Amino acid sequence: MSEASRVRPNVFRMDGRQHDTDSSRFVGSKFGGGNGGGSEVDSETKNYLDRSVDAVKAQNDARFAEVIAKLDAMNPVTWWQNALLLLAGIGSVIALLSFGSGRFDSGVGSMGAVIDSINAQREVNNAQDQRLERILDILGKQADAD
Repeated sequence: MSEASRVRPNVFRMDGRQHDTDSSRFVGSKFGGGNGGGSEVDSETKNYLDRSVDAVKAQNDARFAEVIAKLDAMNPVTWWQNALLLLAGIGSVIALLSFGSGRFDSGVGSMGAVIDSINAQREVNNAQDQRLERILDILGKQADAD
């Protein structure tokens, strides 16, 4: 009963909630209170409910104790395991950055080839522009001669 502490008779507090286990207040009255309907509860039903609630409470206490025992038996992570995990993370980040920088450098290095290709295309364009100007000049002279 380490998780449940008795606050007052027949009231248990678990996880910040209260659980009323006293069904004697329902004997001779109607569930739901007031004139809202419900069924009459006799002492036999009361005893059955009390036994059921006590059985469920005992099962829950046993389960909680079992889970807590298993949690206590687990080995916590030590400081060197945390340090090893941190170093592995830092190493992964460094490896990623070095791989990325190599790819970046190869992209920057290929920029010279791209610039050479652009310059070659400009020379071709200039040569075609000169040819077109000569053709237009010739056509213009022929049109003036006619």
